[in-house]
Amino acid sequence: MLTLGYCVLSIYDRWRFDTVPEDTNDLAVHQGSNHILSQWPYWLLYPDVTFIFTPDLHGQVPENIFGQHSLRSFVNPNTTFENEIWPAVGETNCQSLLANQNRNSSRQGAVISVIEMLKQQSQPQQTAAAPLMDIQAGTLINSDVATGQFEISSAGTSQIMLYWSGGDVNLALTDPLGNPINNQSVGNTNFDYLSVDTGFGLMATYHITNTLTGTWTYTISATTLDKSTGYRLFAVPSTPIAVRGSVPAWLPNNSPVTITATVSYSAVIPVSGGSMTAQIQRPDNTSETITLFDDGNHHDGPADDGVFGAIYDHTNVGGFYGILFTAIGSYNSESYRRTGTAFLIIALDNADLSGQYSDHGI
Repeated sequence: MLTLGYCVLSIYDRWRFDTVPEDTNDLAVHQGSNHILSQWPYWLLYPDVTFIFTPDLHGQVPENIFGQHSLRSFVNPNTTFENEIWPAVGETNCQSLLANQNRNSSRQGAVISVIEMLKQQSQPQQTAAAPLMDIQAGTLINSDVATGQFEISSAGTSQIMLYWSGGDVNLALTDPLGNPINNQSVGNTNFDYLSVDTGFGLMATYHITNTLTGTWTYTISATTLDKSTGYRLFAVPSTPIAVRGSVPAWLPNNSPVTITATVSYSAVIPVSGGSMTAQIQRPDNTSETITLFDDGNHHDGPADDGVFGAIYDHTNVGGFYGILFTAIGSYNSESYRRTGTAFLIIALDNADLSGQYSDHGI
């Protein structure tokens, strides 16, 4: 059973290999923007993005995640700007200004009301299309071993990837013919193995040139972990079928939510037929699974167009709702299973904005 708290792509930092753990990172990014940057294809362009599934991550460095506030950021420690930026620009004393603080800007004086902003966020926000297939997610501690099987129906080039938060963890595979594949299989020209310490977590990837279709077996083994370690195992199949979710970014408390998701080939050609479910992780740590339909009767548009829809109305708890989509079907005589993620924020039931407020540039 997948646990959505670990199903969001947890670690997308330092994908490029020429970066080093000492690079400065900035954690002052809104959780919504962070999630978008961690989606395909943006995570290839922004490799230093880390998404952590918490109710609110807004420039904070929680001790239970990063230890004793050791993350080097423009937020923490507060001397990072002076120590890192000043030398790079040849200055010894200068101030930092936000780009939109330019008083000569033609936008000076323009005001976007909070109400207008919330109206925009209450409109459907579509995620990027990524050909991902979640396999398993969970936690390890001590010398735990997690094992299981998964199906690959696409021949060609694929990747099997494991992300975990830290510690000594190993991923081994067995192909459908019973051949073992591990990090010692470097002499096999059909496999490339990559292990990266990103600074926030670790990543192991098997890049398979000629993928055998059929049932694969995985074994994830830990070595004397002294604390619980989250992990996520997923595959990137060669056939570019992807799920693209669409939900509002924000809604008032107890509002019905229109949830839709599109299944497509190469993010362009609709893939109709099949089935779709959405596992919803609520802010109170409960979850439920709903079925989406492509029948023209569930806010999904025309029937059989690859767009699935449903209404979700259990939004009485304010906070962050994570959604894991799972699509299963067949396309061009090839079966597929693909997953995708989305999220929305529901206002607290006691949230109230009253009176008049104003601000001005500094």
